[in-house]
This record gives sequence, structure tokens and C-alpha cells, in this order.
Amino acid sequence: MTSSKTTSGTALQTLIRANFKELLRDSRSLISMSVFFVVTVLVLIALQAMINGGGSTPRLLLTDTVESKITDQLDAANGIETSNEASGDAAAANAELTREGSGAGYTVVISSEDRPDWLRIVEALESAGVPHSEITVVDDEGSPQIDFLRQNLSLALLTGYAAIAFVGTAAPFARMRNEGVMTMLGTTPVRARDILIAHAPPRILMCLVETMIVLAIAFFSGYMHGGSWPRLIVSLLLAFGFIFSIGFLLAARAKNPDLVTQLAGLVPIIVLFGSGTVIPIPYLSDVPWVRYLIPTNWMADAINLDLSGIAPTLPWGLLWALMVLGTVVLFGLSIRLFKWTESDT
Repeated sequence: MTSSKTTSGTALQTLIRANFKELLRDSRSLISMSVFFVVTVLVLIALQAMINGGGSTPRLLLTDTVESKITDQLDAANGIETSNEASGDAAAANAELTREGSGAGYTVVISSEDRPDWLRIVEALESAGVPHSEITVVDDEGSPQIDFLRQNLSLALLTGYAAIAFVGTAAPFARMRNEGVMTMLGTTPVRARDILIAHAPPRILMCLVETMIVLAIAFFSGYMHGGSWPRLIVSLLLAFGFIFSIGFLLAARAKNPDLVTQLAGLVPIIVLFGSGTVIPIPYLSDVPWVRYLIPTNWMADAINLDLSGIAPTLPWGLLWALMVLGTVVLFGLSIRLFKWTESDT
């Protein structure tokens, strides 16, 4: 028994080293795994600039319903001009801050004609201790205003994870199956579990780099007010495990590497349409459960809670449980259904 475990452990270490060397030599695969993430980040930044950029200086009217501590914080904020209902310059305001009552959230109403940079107002409110979930921004026609980058930053991360899991994990297995490499490995003591796990370490490092880039964007954009770092780390780890369990399941059966790559290209589209980006979340308030039919929203909402300060519809503990359950089931299936050759059943 001990000899068997030692042999298995040695084989796993050998496979991990071989995967590192192969990935470093294969620049094409590195580019393929990274391009989805890079393009998604650049597109989100460009759309943010187009949708929310270029606003005028906020001239904020503070109504009597706003507490004095919030008023003082906004008065001291850089780049925001404030006034109150009693001042003579209230008519020149292009934004208004109100609160319905004690314990209620804050509503910022902006002018649709003289559109201000309302992101500054939101940042100032969060700096004053107001949770992002208690801030609503609408224009004077009642249309909700969305921080496009903030709401979809987790999308870029999940897209990057999926590309690494599909293009960088499932596609190589399909290629090895076509070339007969898996047939040869099937004659060795290597187990299916070991060969799947051996692919993870170098790809974990790539996911770590992408995660650090997204965290830096969120931090310098002022999105991470009051977030829990330990909870965010756990959410990221669970999302990584869940996506890679899907990649492992594809790797267990995939025969066509080109088909796997095309599937990876569909992931951003699926996430985009299901996350509330194309159909803003407020319009889905009557049927919020529809979003959770798409598992990527479990991950996005759990991550957004601390990455962007956006409260999920479901409790974060339940989202964690769904991801753990999905990871265990999918990884178990990937081992159970693993094929060494195309002729295996």
C-alpha cells in the first residue's frame, strides 16, 4: 500500500513538472488562455468610459433628509459642489440627494440634460460609510444609472478563469486523446485523478495573476469599501474550483480541441446575457430567480459582494454551498467518466 502511494505521488510530481515545462514552451497556448481575459477587461473599461465618462462637475443639492455627517463628508469631497434647499444656488444643481427616512437608502437623482459625473457622488457616499447597496442613482426621467465596470468586473475574472479551464485544460486533453498520448498514459500507473490534478498548478498561477489585476482595478476604482477580504478570498477560491471542475469534466471526454475552444468563446456571451448587463438587474426584480439558473451568477454574485460592494439576491452562504456542491459533483463525474482513448465507453 505504501509503495503504491509513493509511486502515485512520484507520478503526480512528474506530471506537474512536465505540465509547467510544456506550458512555458507553448507560447501559443499562453496567449490563447490570456486573450479572453485581456479583451474582456479592455472592452469593459472602454464601455465604462463611453457610458459613464465625460460628465460635468457634480453640483449636488442636499435635501433636509440627509444627515449632517453625510452632508459634512460631501461638503469636504473633492470635485463636488454642494448646496442646500435654503441656498440661493440650489437652482443650478445638476444632481439631488434625498433619503426617504431613517434606515432607508439614499437616492441620487441626476439631470439628463446637464449630466454630472455621478460616480464621484457615489464614491463620496461610500467614503462616508454608506453601503453601496443602499445607494440608488437615477436620472430625472427615472432611468437607473449603472456603474458598468463595477457591475461586471467579476465577469472579466470569470471569463479569464473559464478560458484557462477550457482552452488551457480541456483542449489539451482532447489533443492528447487524438494524438494517442492518453492511450500510452493509460498503460502506466497514473490515475485519471492524478493526470487531471497535475494540470492545475501552472494554471492556478495564471488565475492568480488575473485575480491580482482585477483586485487592483477594483481597489483603485474605489469599489472595495467595507468589503471582507477573507470572504472574498474564499469566494474566489470556490469560483476557481467550480469553473475548473467544469473544465475537468470536459477534459474527461473531449475529443475535438477546436470545439472546446469555440465553447470557451461562448462563455462571455452566456455570462453577459445572464448577469443583468444586457437586461439591467432592476428590470428583472420580478423574477430574480431566473438569473440563478445560470451557475456563473452564483460565482459572480458571491465575488461582487466584496469586490464591488453589490449585495447578492441570495445569501452568500447559500451561494458558497451551491459552488461547493457543484465542484464536488462535477469533479467526481470527471473522474468517473474519464476516457483514456476515443474507443473507451
